[in-house]
Amino acid sequence: MFAKNFDDFKNQIKEGDYLVFSLSRAKNLNKIKSLVRSFPDIQFNLYDLGEKAMSSCHFEIMDEPNVTKGQYDASCFVENYLGKIEDLWIWNQQTPTKIIFAD
Repeated sequence: MFAKNFDDFKNQIKEGDYLVFSLSRAKNLNKIKSLVRSFPDIQFNLYDLGEKAMSSCHFEIMDEPNVTKGQYDASCFVENYLGKIEDLWIWNQQTPTKIIFAD
């Protein structure tokens, strides 16, 4: 599913969904935390920021128990969904990555 906005995304979530949201859209930390806490049994995955720097807000979102640690590109999500990458975080630890920090 693709959502038009935050409320549309929240209203479409159902059990068994494979959810991905973009860190570049995660500007309101409290709204995002409320969303993931509203669905404690559903895992949320974070789409890669690419060349953009991560903020403290992004790191705080990853502290939520049902948010996958790390950020990933679309190919990783496909492999994860298909079962070729069982755990994204463990896979990430074994794969060289580039991390950019905000000033």
